[in-house]
Amino acid sequence: MKKISILLLIVTLSFTSEAQTILSGKVLDENTGESLIGATIIYGKGMGAATDVDGNYSISLPSGERSLQISYVGYKKLVKTVTINNQPQILDFKLKTILLNEVQVVADIARDRETPVAFSTIPMKKISEELASQDIPMVLNSTPGVYATQSGGGDGDARITIRGFNQRNVAVMIDGIPVNDMENGWVYWSNWFGLDAVTSNIQVQRGLGASKIAIPSVGGTMNILTKGTGNKAGGTIKQEVGSFGKLRTSLGYNSGRLENGWGYTLAGSYKKGNGFVDETWSEGYFYYAKIQKELGNHILSLSAMGAPQKHGQRSYKSDISTYDTSFARSLGDTSNFSGRIVNKGIAYNKHWGYLDRWTINSSGDTIHNNETLNTKQNYYHKPQFSLRDFWTVNDKFYVSNILYASIGQGGGTGLSGSNTNNYDENGQYNLQEAYNTNVNTEGVFNSIDPLYSATETKASTYLRSSINNHYWYGGLSTLNYNPNEEISLSGGLDMRYYKGQHYREVYDLLGADYAIDEANKLQNSKIKREGDAVGYNNDGIVKWSGVFSQAEYSNGILSAFLNISGSNSAYKRIDYFKKKDLILDDTTYREVLGTELLVIADSYSGNIEDTIWHNGKSYTMNSDEAKFAETSWKWIRGYTIKAGANVNLDEYNNVFFNLGYISKAPRFNNVFDYDNRLFRDIKNEQVKAIEGGYSFRSSSFSANVNAYYTG
Repeated sequence: MKKISILLLIVTLSFTSEAQTILSGKVLDENTGESLIGATIIYGKGMGAATDVDGNYSISLPSGERSLQISYVGYKKLVKTVTINNQPQILDFKLKTILLNEVQVVADIARDRETPVAFSTIPMKKISEELASQDIPMVLNSTPGVYATQSGGGDGDARITIRGFNQRNVAVMIDGIPVNDMENGWVYWSNWFGLDAVTSNIQVQRGLGASKIAIPSVGGTMNILTKGTGNKAGGTIKQEVGSFGKLRTSLGYNSGRLENGWGYTLAGSYKKGNGFVDETWSEGYFYYAKIQKELGNHILSLSAMGAPQKHGQRSYKSDISTYDTSFARSLGDTSNFSGRIVNKGIAYNKHWGYLDRWTINSSGDTIHNNETLNTKQNYYHKPQFSLRDFWTVNDKFYVSNILYASIGQGGGTGLSGSNTNNYDENGQYNLQEAYNTNVNTEGVFNSIDPLYSATETKASTYLRSSINNHYWYGGLSTLNYNPNEEISLSGGLDMRYYKGQHYREVYDLLGADYAIDEANKLQNSKIKREGDAVGYNNDGIVKWSGVFSQAEYSNGILSAFLNISGSNSAYKRIDYFKKKDLILDDTTYREVLGTELLVIADSYSGNIEDTIWHNGKSYTMNSDEAKFAETSWKWIRGYTIKAGANVNLDEYNNVFFNLGYISKAPRFNNVFDYDNRLFRDIKNEQVKAIEGGYSFRSSSFSANVNAYYTG
């Protein structure tokens, strides 16, 4: 009898085990893709489970149709019916927030099976695991339609292309704030080193996208979203060790939402490395601080970030034979390579050399100071500050206001002078010869020029730095109104002011006392010391005003949007090296007041000032009526029209299409030339685009197919 009982017990247990199936997956924020810790999954009366620290859940269910209830504080409850069979299943759940937050209103987050655009969201976990110490765009190389490269190989010199369009035609934003240079549209990733430490996720919308603000992006939109009170609390300490001496230490902490409504995010990072390419060393710091406070139905946020850095560079355009003649031959190069630098390997960099800055002390002893110097260096610091107010007027109406400022300081070095193409037998720049010449070594070219000085030496070759400072101030106001669950109306204003300062300065005289430069038509002396401006000196000023509006409809099956935006750009150029304009009540003389070279008996005596006589009165460049040469404002309008629709055919399949037309104002350098003259026949860039796509989503397999035309 005992044997029979034991046998029946075994059979019963075996039957029960076979009838249960494991259902597992993640619970995520629908907008950010972030894992929700402690979300509950109820699958029967008194039966449920909670997600772990990574948002994972796992439950055992009997076969058949089962109703699940997924919930999390601050999110809409989700009820889902699933069919359980005899095979383990993986099913992720995405929850919507009860109220819109600042990320949704300002940052234009596309939603799966709803927003009719092609997009990819890169979650925080992937960024943390795959980016390592690379520039931010490099983590996007697995994203369809995206190509990122380290360009010349210097740290921070990455470039990103989306659907064949470079960064000038890709809108890059940080928490909804545009960061593309307002003169040339470029993005310099060395300025954003360390930002990954506080990034919640990155979303890339390919093509025209569904971005609300008046940004005429053609290739796509890239939005980097940072952590805030809406994210889970926690911190990280990371030490990275890479090849070629790469070291990076990062610290970060996000408080989440504290009980008193406060919240903060802090991060810092330090990096240093030698670089894969010869002498492309780098060193940089990153700092980030964000403080948030809930005041009634307002969320105030103040943030500051920056990344002072310096790194060696190389030209990213060189003959293939410089690195490998065999490879050059295989690509069809039939030249004999005579007189060229060849077969130096992929890490070769021609811009550096060895230098002994020797001096002779009072005792007649030679003091040696040896170094390795890369003549191409980049150094920059571009802190960004922002003040935000997110106002939840009621559960249907939201207002976001942002004020921000960006102040950039720095430049990049290169060689100037009479001998900038002098390489030794190893293919490196012959810095020692340049130095010896500059310090007037006996038996070498005499660097004393009696026309300027009888005792000091003149530089035949020296390092100059191309300075590109900027001052950028902006305001962004966004309104969002949801009259019901199906309709969303939004719009707002985008205002910006930008002033770019562009000049060259003497950076390193390489042993000489001075250099000669004649570019400045207002100067009293052609003699230039380290820190003096040479070559050119001008400002580019851009004003931008934009208005945008978007209407969206979604009923769970059909979703659609229509976006109309307009912009007005103003450009002005001021040149500080050209002769000044004389502005009088009854007339204007253009570029007439400056200085002229004065040479007496083969000796340089300086410059003499121009004089203009008008109605019996004389004027010079120091007169109050003399103004720096500047252009009038050139105003150019632009606009964008975009529309799209998505249809969910069933639980797994959906199709979408979008189309748009952009009239884009030209870049600053295509408006004014270097002589302060307008280019002829200035026209907007006209862009037409249409796209269609199909997606399949299931717990075990996903696929996307897109076809598009941009012209």
